[in-house]
Amino acid sequence: MRETRTYKRCSAPELRASSDGATATLTGYAALFDVYSQNLGGFVEVIARGAFDEVLSNDVIGLVNHDMNQLLATTDSSTLTLSVDEVGLRYAMNLDLTDPTAVSAAAKIRSGKMPGSSFSFRIAENGDSWSQTEQGFPLRTLTRLSDLYDVGPVAMPAYKATKGEGVAAAVRSLSLTTGNPVDVLVAAAGRNELRSFVPGTTEPAASETHEVSNTSGLYAYRARSLQLARSPRE
Repeated sequence: MRETRTYKRCSAPELRASSDGATATLTGYAALFDVYSQNLGGFVEVIARGAFDEVLSNDVIGLVNHDMNQLLATTDSSTLTLSVDEVGLRYAMNLDLTDPTAVSAAAKIRSGKMPGSSFSFRIAENGDSWSQTEQGFPLRTLTRLSDLYDVGPVAMPAYKATKGEGVAAAVRSLSLTTGNPVDVLVAAAGRNELRSFVPGTTEPAASETHEVSNTSGLYAYRARSLQLARSPRE
């Protein structure tokens, strides 16, 4: 099932116009490694290094807000390039500033109206695992993707949970592992009780639950800086 993840503020896209003003280069990180998400609906998530290794050669498109009507670039046309470094999945788009979509996106990025980057994907079979954080909160680790569909800048409100089908997609592997129906796990996530279905999890203290639930930005640095994210996770 297709899933979407968004990073806000901690990886704002950057825009550099050419000297003649006809083109611009848009760069950003569509995903960050080894960084806890905030509460996505009863669980948090982290992307492991190597998760994108099998999808970097995919045909990927660059979109505004995941909108197929707002196409900016494609890997097939060589106007979109993807790379992985110690921070995460980096994208670079060559924007044609004679294209109204690109002009509009560039203006919004310059004004700070599009402070985030995002990607949509499909997890590979056995491409995720479930465990717990140091505080005993359910943790999903993405280790291998089967598909990468699109990347690009987004304008979005800060929200605190993945809703509906997004949660169902995320807990599908947990359903297979534990034998619990997906709808039961989704309901438990909605009640913030998913930890009872993850082997080895413990009930966190109230202050720890509050900390995980109220981090700012969908994928936020929780007591970690970008400098720490650049270092291998211990």
